[in-house]
Amino acid sequence: VILLYKGRGGRLQAMGAARASSYEGPYVRTQPARPVMSWQVEDTWGWVQPASSAGPQVLHVLSHVGNGASHAGGHAWSIDGVHWNDTTLGGTPAYTGTVRWAAGRTSVLARRERPQALLLRRADIGRGNGSTSVDGGFGGSVGVPEVVCTSAEDEVCRHDGGPGTVQCRSYTMCEAVDLG
Repeated sequence: VILLYKGRGGRLQAMGAARASSYEGPYVRTQPARPVMSWQVEDTWGWVQPASSAGPQVLHVLSHVGNGASHAGGHAWSIDGVHWNDTTLGGTPAYTGTVRWAAGRTSVLARRERPQALLLRRADIGRGNGSTSVDGGFGGSVGVPEVVCTSAEDEVCRHDGGPGTVQCRSYTMCEAVDLG
């Protein structure tokens, strides 16, 4: 069992990983003990991409890492649950606050967070081999992401429900994932 958790220390807020032989624990930090993602990480959501002819099983996590035009969501992946590759640090966010609406207008959202994905239950994702086989044995948090959804807000708003929050609207935004 791998547990992903948010930790805070000083100015750092990061996501770490711990392991246990059962979901009941006890959990022990993975070694070497280093962050999975070390931005201002929160709202982590993870899944397992099953092994296929294209490669081994891969653990993935999405997380809210900020707001704005150039970043909002982070992505990290691991083969073993110990050594993680944070693609966000390399400048490739999982999603940003910039949105192109169906009518063609582009805007930058004030907030975009709490990522989750709708997973396809494919046994083979077909990277380069054209395979599209589906295996009904997968479910839950195992599969390949087809759509990523986040909560979103157009404006920065107070969240206490008091005066000044009447115009604030929060909604769910979903967009297709390019598996390229």
